[in-house]
Amino acid sequence: MNFEWLRFFKQSFRVKVIFISIIIMLATCLCLTGFFVYNQSASLEDSLEERGTLLASVLAHSARIGIFAENRELLVSPVDGILKQPEVVRVSVFGSDGKLLYAAGGEPGESEVRPEAPPPKIDDGLSQKISSSESAVHFDFSESLQVWSAVFSSPEYSTHESLIFREQKPAAQPRLIGFVSIDISKGNLNLQIYEFLLKAVIITLGAVIAGGVLVFLVINGIIQPLNRLASGIKSLGEEGDAEPVKVDTQDEIGRLAEAFNELSESLRKRKAENLQLEMQLRQAQKLEALGTLAGGIAHDFNNVLSPIFGYTEMAMDDLSKNDPLYNNLKQVLSAAGRARELVKQILAFSRQSETQKVPLQIQFVLKEALKLLRASLPSTIVITEQIDKNCGSVIADPTDIHRIVMNLGTNAYHAMRDHGGELKVVLEEEELDKKEIRRRGLDLAEGGYARLSVSDTGSGMDEDTLQRIFDPYFTTKPAGEGTGMGLAMVHGIVKACGGDIRVESRSGEGSVFEIYFPEVEIDAASGEAVCETPVPCGTEHILLVDDEIQVAYMLKQMLEQLGYRVTMFTDSPRALEVFSAQPDTFDLIITDQTMPYMTGDELAEEAIRLRKDIPVILCTGFSEKLSEQKAKNKGIRAFLMKPVLKQKMAVTIRNVLDSTGNTQT
Repeated sequence: MNFEWLRFFKQSFRVKVIFISIIIMLATCLCLTGFFVYNQSASLEDSLEERGTLLASVLAHSARIGIFAENRELLVSPVDGILKQPEVVRVSVFGSDGKLLYAAGGEPGESEVRPEAPPPKIDDGLSQKISSSESAVHFDFSESLQVWSAVFSSPEYSTHESLIFREQKPAAQPRLIGFVSIDISKGNLNLQIYEFLLKAVIITLGAVIAGGVLVFLVINGIIQPLNRLASGIKSLGEEGDAEPVKVDTQDEIGRLAEAFNELSESLRKRKAENLQLEMQLRQAQKLEALGTLAGGIAHDFNNVLSPIFGYTEMAMDDLSKNDPLYNNLKQVLSAAGRARELVKQILAFSRQSETQKVPLQIQFVLKEALKLLRASLPSTIVITEQIDKNCGSVIADPTDIHRIVMNLGTNAYHAMRDHGGELKVVLEEEELDKKEIRRRGLDLAEGGYARLSVSDTGSGMDEDTLQRIFDPYFTTKPAGEGTGMGLAMVHGIVKACGGDIRVESRSGEGSVFEIYFPEVEIDAASGEAVCETPVPCGTEHILLVDDEIQVAYMLKQMLEQLGYRVTMFTDSPRALEVFSAQPDTFDLIITDQTMPYMTGDELAEEAIRLRKDIPVILCTGFSEKLSEQKAKNKGIRAFLMKPVLKQKMAVTIRNVLDSTGNTQT
C-alpha cells in the first residue's frame, strides 16, 4: 500500500492546517444542520398536532347531536367538512360503546387509510385514556398522525326524548356519548423536512468549500514568508551567516522577519567576539574549579579550626590574664585567627574578590570619596557633609565603603541632574535598642552603630520602584546609563559587614539612604576587633547536631559553660528521631550543614514541620548551595560560618531565643 500521501501530510504544515480547518468547519456545519433540522422537525410536528387537536375539537362539537341521536345522516356534514381539510385522510365516529357510527376516507370510495395507520378500534383501555384526557389524544405513526377526542353530551338534555321534545330538565353532569378519530397524513410534513435538510446540506457544502478556499489563501500567504524565513534560519545555522529576509508586510510575520534580520546582523557583529568569549569561558572554568577546591578546603579547614578556637577560648576563660599560660593560649588564638583569614582570602581569590575587611574609621574614606564626587558633579548640585570625626570603628573594606559612597552619590546625581539640588552626607554614632530597631524595620541586634545617611532632593521614587531597587539588573535609568547592579552591590556590601540599609523616598520629594554599620572597639594588645557586649548566658535545653566528633564535643562543652543543657548527636537521622519523640523538651536546635544521610537544612525543615515554633541555628564551614537568605526562607533563625567564636555563638543563641519568647537567662 502506498503511504506517500500520509508522509506528505505529516511533512506539510499547509496541508495539515487546511485539512484540520475543513474537518472543523464540516463538523461545525453538520452539528448546526442537525440542530436546526431537529428543531424544525419538532416545530412542524407540534404544529401538526395542534392542527389535529383543533380539528378533533371542532368535529366533536359539530357531531355531538348526530352521535347523541345515533343518526348517521346527521354525521355526514361534519365529517365531510373535516375531510375537506388538507392532509386529512380519514374520519371515524364512534358511539360510547365503541361501535362505529360513521367513517369516511379522503378519496371517494376509499374506506381505509395507509397500512401504517391501523383501522381505529376502541377497547376499554383506549376508551378510558381518551375520556380521561382533557384534550385530544395523539398516536404517531410513521406516515400519519391519529387524533382521538371524546364527545360529551350537553348538560341540558339527559335523554333522547328530552332532546326531541325540547324538554329541559335539571342540569346534569356531561356524560360520554362517543368518540371521534381523525387520521392526518404526514407526507407534507416529511416533504418539508427533506426540503429543509437539502437546503441545509447545500449551504453546509458551500460554506465548507468557501471556507477551505479562504483558509488555503490565508495559509498560503503565511507559509511563503515562513519558508523564506526557514531558509534563512537554515543558512544561519549551517554557515553562521544569512542574507536578510524580504519583509513584505507589517504584521506579525513581517515583524518576525525583521527580528530575524536584526538577529542575523547581531550575530554577524558578535562573531568577532567569539575568541575573546572563549578565552573568558576558559578562565571562568578555571576559577570555578578553583572555587570548588577552595570551598572544600574551607569546609574541612574551618571544621579543624572550630575546636581550636573553642577549646582555646574556654581554656582562657579558666585562667587569669596574668597567668603565662593565658598569653600562650592568646598566641594560639591569634594564630588560629590568621588561619581563618587565610581561608577567607582563598575563597575571595577564587571568586576574584579583593574584599578585605579590617577595623576601619570610615570618616576618612568618606572624605576622600566626597572629594572625588565634588570634582565630578556639576555645580548645580551642592554637596553638604556632616561627618562626626569621633565616630567609632567598624569592620569593613575601605574599597567597599568607597564604592558605597560613589554609587549612592551617582544615583543622587541622576535624580537631580535636570534641576539641580542638594546632596547631603551625614555620619554619626547611634545607639539602637530593640524597640527602635523594630520601629525602623531593621535586621540588627541591639548595640552601637555608625549611621551613614546619603540624601538628595531629586525626583524620588514611587512604591513599586522602592520594592525593587536592590534587585540585580533593575534600573530606571535609560539604556546605556546603568546596569542595575549598583544598589544591589551596595546592599550586598552592607549585609556582608553585618549591617543593614533602609530607604525612604516619595515621588518628587527626594530619597534618603540610611546605612547602619555595627561599631567595634580595638583591643590595643591584640589588634583584633572586640565586641562591647558581655557574653550572655542561659539555661534552655539545646539539641546539638554535628557529624564532626571533635567539633560536637567542643560546642557541647562551650554551651554547658554558658549554662545551657545540651543533648548532643553526631548522627542527624538519630537526632531527628529523638526530637520527633519529644519535640517539646527542646528550646533550640544548633546543627551543622554538611552531614551524611541528612543535611542541616533538611533536618531543620523536618523539625519545623514537627514543631513550627522551634528555633534553629545552622552552622557551616562553607556551603555554595545554602546562603543565609535561603536558610531564612526555610525557617532557620540564624546562619553562622565556622569557626564560630564563643562571643558570637552566645549572642546569636540569646538573640534567637529572646526573639521566640523562650527567655530563661
